[in-house]
Amino acid sequence: MNAAIRVAAAGIVVLGGGYIGSLAASVFSVRAAQLEQLCLVLTQISFNIGFLKLPVAQAVSGAAKSRGGTVSRMFLDAADEMKDVSPSVAFERSLRRNRGSLCLSAEDMEILRSFSENLGAGDTESEIDNIKAACAKLKLAQDIAAAERDRRGRLWRGVGFLGGMFAAVMLF
Repeated sequence: MNAAIRVAAAGIVVLGGGYIGSLAASVFSVRAAQLEQLCLVLTQISFNIGFLKLPVAQAVSGAAKSRGGTVSRMFLDAADEMKDVSPSVAFERSLRRNRGSLCLSAEDMEILRSFSENLGAGDTESEIDNIKAACAKLKLAQDIAAAERDRRGRLWRGVGFLGGMFAAVMLF
């Protein structure tokens, strides 16, 4: 009976290590998903500005409402602030306020800051060009994030399981 409990406890420790490794690996998956969401929201904003001829604040609000999660919340915050300040300042503030909820790298944040500098500063064509440039950069970052997710995610999951196995051997 004592041996069965030890084996069960060792299995729980190994699975716990695997779970911790999976949690560490999830950051890479979330980053890739958020980059995809950012690109989709920006594409929707481009459509709202170019085709529907909406002002920037309404275009941002409409695009944010079509999505969910942290990215949507960030754009909704920006749209709400655009009533009081310029679009670039509102987006920068929203980006700063939601930074803790985003799983983006410093390079990804720089892409968004670059986008925000030119937001609301020109005519329809310059807005669409700014969005296209940001989408192209975000797409490249998304491809890099997906490769990193595949490579490093697998590594962290493996480290978790191996750590759990090591702890089980050391404890029992």
